[in-house]
Amino acid sequence: MKFGPGFITRSLARLQLLILLPALAVLLLALVWTVIYVRLVDERAAAIDDATSMAESLSRDYADRTARVMRQVDQVTRFLKFAVEQQGTQFRFDEFVRNRGMLPADLLAHVSLFNSRGDGVASNRAGAMSNVADRDYFAAHVDVDTGEFHISSPVMEPGASEWSIIVSRRLNHPDGSFAGVVACALQQDFLTNFSPIALYPGGFVGLLGADGRFRASRIGARLFSGDDKHFSGWIKPVAANRSVAFIRDNPFDHISRIFSYQQLDEFPLMAVVGIEEQRALQSFYRHRIVYLWTGAAGSLGILAFIGLLLVQGTRLRKSELATVRAQAVFRAAAEGSPDALTILRAVRGTNGQINDFIITEINERGARLIGRTKDDILGLTLAVTVPSAHLDGRFAKYLQVMASGKPMELEFAADTPIGPLWLRHQVVPIENGLAITTRDITARKLAEQETRNSRAFLQSLIDNLPLAVYARDMRGKDGKMIVWNQTAELVTGIAASAVLNQPGASALPGWINDTLNELETRMKDDPMVIDVPQVPFRSIDGRDHFLRVISVPLLSEDGKLDYILGIAEDITINRQQELALRSKQAELVAANDASPLGLFRTDPKGNCTYVNRTYEEMAGISSTQALGDGWVKAIHPEDRLKVIKAWNRIPGVHTSFLGTYRFRHLNGRLVWVSMKTAPIVVDGEVEGYVGSVDDITARREAEQALSKSEQRLRTITDTLPALVAFVDAEQRYRFNNLAYERAFGINRDDIKYQTIRQFVGEEQYAYIEPYLQRALNGETVTFEHEEGANGAQRWAEATYIPQLALEGKEVVGIHMMIHDITAKKREEQRLLQLVQIDSLTGLVNRTGFENRLALAMTHSRSDQNLMALMYLDIDHFKNVNDSHGHPVGDALLKGFAGRLSRAVRSTDIIARLGGDEFTVIMEHISKREDAEKIAAKIITAMRPLFMLEGRPLSITASIGVAYFNGTSADAKSLIRQADEMLYQAKARGRDQYCLWPPTT
Repeated sequence: MKFGPGFITRSLARLQLLILLPALAVLLLALVWTVIYVRLVDERAAAIDDATSMAESLSRDYADRTARVMRQVDQVTRFLKFAVEQQGTQFRFDEFVRNRGMLPADLLAHVSLFNSRGDGVASNRAGAMSNVADRDYFAAHVDVDTGEFHISSPVMEPGASEWSIIVSRRLNHPDGSFAGVVACALQQDFLTNFSPIALYPGGFVGLLGADGRFRASRIGARLFSGDDKHFSGWIKPVAANRSVAFIRDNPFDHISRIFSYQQLDEFPLMAVVGIEEQRALQSFYRHRIVYLWTGAAGSLGILAFIGLLLVQGTRLRKSELATVRAQAVFRAAAEGSPDALTILRAVRGTNGQINDFIITEINERGARLIGRTKDDILGLTLAVTVPSAHLDGRFAKYLQVMASGKPMELEFAADTPIGPLWLRHQVVPIENGLAITTRDITARKLAEQETRNSRAFLQSLIDNLPLAVYARDMRGKDGKMIVWNQTAELVTGIAASAVLNQPGASALPGWINDTLNELETRMKDDPMVIDVPQVPFRSIDGRDHFLRVISVPLLSEDGKLDYILGIAEDITINRQQELALRSKQAELVAANDASPLGLFRTDPKGNCTYVNRTYEEMAGISSTQALGDGWVKAIHPEDRLKVIKAWNRIPGVHTSFLGTYRFRHLNGRLVWVSMKTAPIVVDGEVEGYVGSVDDITARREAEQALSKSEQRLRTITDTLPALVAFVDAEQRYRFNNLAYERAFGINRDDIKYQTIRQFVGEEQYAYIEPYLQRALNGETVTFEHEEGANGAQRWAEATYIPQLALEGKEVVGIHMMIHDITAKKREEQRLLQLVQIDSLTGLVNRTGFENRLALAMTHSRSDQNLMALMYLDIDHFKNVNDSHGHPVGDALLKGFAGRLSRAVRSTDIIARLGGDEFTVIMEHISKREDAEKIAAKIITAMRPLFMLEGRPLSITASIGVAYFNGTSADAKSLIRQADEMLYQAKARGRDQYCLWPPTT
């Protein structure tokens, strides 16, 4: 054996191959398993984050539910405390519970009263009348009167089958001394019956007190006693209003769960919810198995590949055949590659310049992209196989790589036999040619395009939301503003260009800086969502406004505050409407109390729950005597059976009831009344009945029924309901939100790709088509639409926002947002009607009078009809107020209005302008004598005595009458003429009327 230079070189090459290939194998294996490990860590963290968010959401929902229950309990105990302390020994517990239909029935079923010695006084719960002086909830109230209710530790009450907690409130004597306790027992099943957690059979739900002991808890369907030692001191209380999630083993079943707890805002309780970690991470465990099997398969592939290279390397050194086999291995690797591989050899002209390239090698993936077989392509030039390369500039790039000797990457769109694709070329120079690796990057390009569209969509939503949206970057010292949408510009009057990327205090006025600095300080101390219900400010135009501001902290992975996201809503109009609504409601309540009609209300079963003072006077019984079925006793015995039979058919139906019968007072006086009822229907269910009784003793032949129905006011919430969708340039739905599905009752998969015409129908499409065309032309369009559905009139506000292509010229779609503004429109109409009614008499007020007079004069001009205006008041009304007081004066005004209404025609319009001033508008009179007859009738009607507050009172009235026959006179002139005639009537001695123009 010769040990020459060749032997040494070959030995070193063999040694190098034996070392480098295993090292490469180890490196690839380490890389594969590192990627798998990082991926598993990330997915587990994401799964835990999702489960944590779910647990936090459930704990907040459970806290809200428990808070509602505790507020109901608070209401029950307050009502009982008030009733007991006000009525004393006259208080009747059974009657109170039976007649309080407004209190929750499931809470009233567990209520007890105890005296100052702890003895049971009254209860609707079996076994609850024993002495409780030794109970902690009773002792907590004996010496201390906090004014608040007390929540006890879990107890097993006598006669009860399970543990419960007692919510109690102190009762006081009139001198403030201890009188006893009212207690409400809440069972564990009632407190922990939280339906969302039922989706997780092993889920945990519980209420933790401030002392660290659970008041109620359950795992799945199993309840635990409130004093179970396994749970004592298990979770320590945290800061108020914090929702914190953590993972730990349950001390009872040692199952690891993801827990979240939420402090109740108004009560010393903490809502705790836990979901099983194993169940929450099921998806992660399935993915982990896939990753592990994939890693194992990849590892085997790498080891097999390295082993093959070692074998091939040995054969290469042994013979020339090994070289051929190595080339075969190369081809096999190229065919197995996910990329297309092409080897080009340069074709040069006589001058040495490259005129074209010949394809000397190509794998099957590359051949499919060209649309030919591999054998057909080999040996052909680039100009023949891929002529587009010379047209789109790729050939010039290839020449550049040949000239520079440096690799180059190209990305371009191409039409291939398998369809349009995005391709990436990696061009590497080799000896007299190029090696080109082509990869299909269509999915990545589409994903990038989708991401850009999504960002544009979200930005468009933010810019066009009716809420001011802003965001501050808290990572630096200056707190720069990075988001400031169009609504924020409109609300504050500050342009986004003056705010964005500027230090927090450089461009904002003082009130904004003060608010933002306060929120920033609170966020840094305790990162949590902050809701500021009302922030007053004055806009640039000098008007006062009010904002509701919600700030949300955005934290980094290490829990540091990175950003503050703020949402502000201008609640100025809502606040003004709410104040106006309260005022009108107060006026309605006062009018109801002063109504000349007897009013009553019943529960769904027909039991009386309320009567007004007029009803008491008509029936001759007190409101207490009328409750339940006591009102029947006031009915005349001859009418009683008829009324009871008719009334028994009422409960549960949606129809009104009208009847006439007699009341018989204890003194034998008979009162004929007309009764009318109407159901109170809420969401299709009858919740009770309201009715009125009218004293028709003097006018039985002219029956009139007054029906009023009340409906609950609905509150518009933190956010406005909006339907959001996106359609492309062909008007096909590409996206819609969940509210869209709920509104139309159609799954989003069924909506997607439908055209607007197909979805809404021809009639609706004909209406919105002009707005769609304007949006497709690049214009943002907002319009209101009124429609009737199922006999109901509704209004909606729609906004169409065009979506431009990347170059900003072509409209590629439309963002559509639809808001239901029906409540707002109806509220405007209702308030407009309320402001035209006089609250004392129920007549038209001055505003309504002016509107009705202008309309009547317009009709008179157009129809050439004669009309008259009467101006009248009560003679010496000031003396009545001074002598008898304003209550008598108000009663006189209502009685005067009643007689005036009966004296005029049903078509005449009566108004009270204020004080004792009244007007009557008479349209369509054939001659002047018609108005004179009515004026004389009014004078006569006012002369009989008025019975006011049990005393007789005699008054007279003076009237001024002015006529109008369509002349050029205006309303002010007509009112002035009637007023002058009124003063002439007074000057002539009162109790008479005067006419203008005078009768000749």
